[in-house]
Amino acid sequence: MVSKGDKVVTLRILIVDDREDVRETLREIIELNISGGDISVEDMFPLPSVADYPSYVRENDVAAIVLDERLNESRDPATGIHIDYFGHDVVDLLRRALPDFPIYVVTTFGKSVDLLAKEEKFEDVVERDEFMRKAELYSHRIQRAASRFRSSMQQSLVELNDLTLKAAEGKISPEEMERLTAVRQVLGLPFSGSADLLISDLVFEARSLAQESEDLLRLLQTEERK
Repeated sequence: MVSKGDKVVTLRILIVDDREDVRETLREIIELNISGGDISVEDMFPLPSVADYPSYVRENDVAAIVLDERLNESRDPATGIHIDYFGHDVVDLLRRALPDFPIYVVTTFGKSVDLLAKEEKFEDVVERDEFMRKAELYSHRIQRAASRFRSSMQQSLVELNDLTLKAAEGKISPEEMERLTAVRQVLGLPFSGSADLLISDLVFEARSLAQESEDLLRLLQTEERK
């Protein structure tokens, strides 16, 4: 686990479905088939807008998401909201914001034309009956993908801090500036070029990332020793 102030970060796997019984069943099955004390499998009703997913994933440290394709069959019992998008609509925004983020579809809807058109953007598209028959296999696959994503993000955050400090001090090379741009894009923090890099912003960002990067570096060193 990594501590961010009072916040404990675990390996979070998120299940999104408009039917409570289905997502609870998936959560329980995945929980039964994964291992490790720092893993949290959570489920929720779809977000109000497809545009909400990138910020939700980043702000809640989600490391993998399991979607239903048909997210608009039931209303949210708490708010009465009826979702107007499908699982395949979510993947485009998430891929643009977080290119390597693991996204899975587990559905009884079958592979519609729209889903097939975007199938390559998902890690896997699985019929629910198939998932149930091979629950251990798919659960481990999701866990490994989530673990790889979190590790990659942690390493990128450490690199971001180092490069941001160099930029703030005016000691960054053109090659490192290109790398800084790439790392920010991986983390969902894109900018168009050096003209966007205000020194005051970089100093603030570097300071805010420093403690978090130290925590993440300690975690990486601990995992390397295992």
